[in-house]
Amino acid sequence: MAGVELQVTGADSVMTALTDAVDGIGQNTITEIQAAGQYCEQQARTYCPVLTGALQESITYQQDGDGWVCGTDIPYAWYVELGTSRMAAEPYLWPALQDAEAMLEASLALKMSA
Repeated sequence: MAGVELQVTGADSVMTALTDAVDGIGQNTITEIQAAGQYCEQQARTYCPVLTGALQESITYQQDGDGWVCGTDIPYAWYVELGTSRMAAEPYLWPALQDAEAMLEASLALKMSA
């Protein structure tokens, strides 16, 4: 019977190398994601308008599984972020999140190109 025959040798070592590479990428990615969370907190505090400093000081970053949460528990925080009918918005969380996203994308792109 005429046909094409393909023989693969060394598949076990290739699979081991791929598994090791994926594990390394996964750990690096988690580290980069956590760094982005810390950066988000830092940027949110920078962007936050300051009257008494309570809102700025309440901004925190917490790990949440492989991700993170950046925010505040101050009840009026969303009024400052989004504004009201009587007060202009002074966004601080959304710009910080955008900065953290850009930092994470750049960091991961750099790691992937290395």
